[in-house]
Amino acid sequence: MLPSDMVALLLLWDKLGIPHEKKKQIFGKTLLIIGFDVNPNLMKILLKEESRMELVHELQEFAKYKWKWSLKDFKHITGSLNWALNVCPLLHPGLSVVYAKTKGKTNSKGMLWLNHSMVDEILWAAVMVKHSVTYQWSFL
Repeated sequence: MLPSDMVALLLLWDKLGIPHEKKKQIFGKTLLIIGFDVNPNLMKILLKEESRMELVHELQEFAKYKWKWSLKDFKHITGSLNWALNVCPLLHPGLSVVYAKTKGKTNSKGMLWLNHSMVDEILWAAVMVKHSVTYQWSFL
């Protein structure tokens, strides 16, 4: 159920012809935004347990020394880590070796080998994701 002020605003938008999608008119203490539970009142973002464990598993499966993956696979793992940066901003170092490895590469089917430093960084990121549940903003 939407608050009366929000309903009044949406009715005004209807009269003025301003488009809005019903599914995007969300209200509550916690909002689901790009797969995260966001609590704007507490200034917290929560990565759900299931999503966190899926990402940890994905990272652990990817990080195998002397294993080769396609550039497409590298881009997928990079996208997953970028998504997790919203909740775990300290993961950025885990991406640096992946970015360096894929820089300038364009053949999505081209195979790339994992080296020790890449495996170490990706596994480090998996540990960080496993133990990072929420991110809280603080303003000084």
